[in-house]
Amino acid sequence: MTSRTLETLVGEVEVARPYFYCVPCGHGFSPLEAALGLAEGRKPFELQQAAVKLTAEVPYETARELFAELTGMSLGTERLQTLTNAVAEGLGILEVAPTRAEIVEQIAAVAAGRRRRPILVLASDGA
Repeated sequence: MTSRTLETLVGEVEVARPYFYCVPCGHGFSPLEAALGLAEGRKPFELQQAAVKLTAEVPYETARELFAELTGMSLGTERLQTLTNAVAEGLGILEVAPTRAEIVEQIAAVAAGRRRRPILVLASDGA
């Protein structure tokens, strides 16, 4: 039995679990972690998801500061970038851009009461 420490909003939680190691393939695993759906690393999925939501809205440094302020926990900007890249893996512009109906609705809302129609610009950062 080995233990693993998780950082949660209520503090550190130590999880004792069986851990197995396959000598031929060199891969270790814990069936309990798989059954519980635990994320790799010390932060649970919920905290990682919250961090990624922040990085989708603000620059990494700002997201780092907000995450620390809101949770009392720290995540470095490199870790935030790694988490965000993992979530965005395989996404294309069509998966993240608004639908045609959403765009038409946004234009109508902004144009209401105006003589000229607004110009809509969709920017995508591929960095």
